[in-house]
Amino acid sequence: MKKLLRAMLCAAVLVTALSVSAFAAEREAPELQGDFYVLVNGQYVTFADAVPQLKDGRSFLPFVAVFDQLGFEEENMTWDAATATVTAEKEGVTISLTEGSSTITVGRREEVTTYEVDVAPYIDAATSRPYIPFGLAAEVLGYNVGWDAQTGTVIIDDVEAILAEN
Repeated sequence: MKKLLRAMLCAAVLVTALSVSAFAAEREAPELQGDFYVLVNGQYVTFADAVPQLKDGRSFLPFVAVFDQLGFEEENMTWDAATATVTAEKEGVTISLTEGSSTITVGRREEVTTYEVDVAPYIDAATSRPYIPFGLAAEVLGYNVGWDAQTGTVIIDDVEAILAEN
């Protein structure tokens, strides 16, 4: 009888411990902004004026908001209205995307590589902000990108930054 009671008590403690961590994880997520959550390096991203959008079954994010989360300084992000091109620079890496173009250009020091993608950036009519297929752009830059369908979250990790921090 004592063994059964101990086993039941252990099971109850284990279930409680697992439930508490699950509830804590749920509380960490901010109020949903846009069509899905964005988690960068373990931190939820909040958006001031332009929110994540799903378009044609793909996730698009406002260019400035998420590149800022990846360590690109806002003063190193530019918009060229003549060519409808957004560009960001960080530590010798430059990434450029043009509205309506299915290419992403990445410059690393002296080497420039162009990647063909299946969706193009666009300008959101409501906010006049450039939206990019961020999962593709992040992968091109070497970040790990994933999708948690259960929580509706795009997950982006800069493994080098995480390792440097720890």
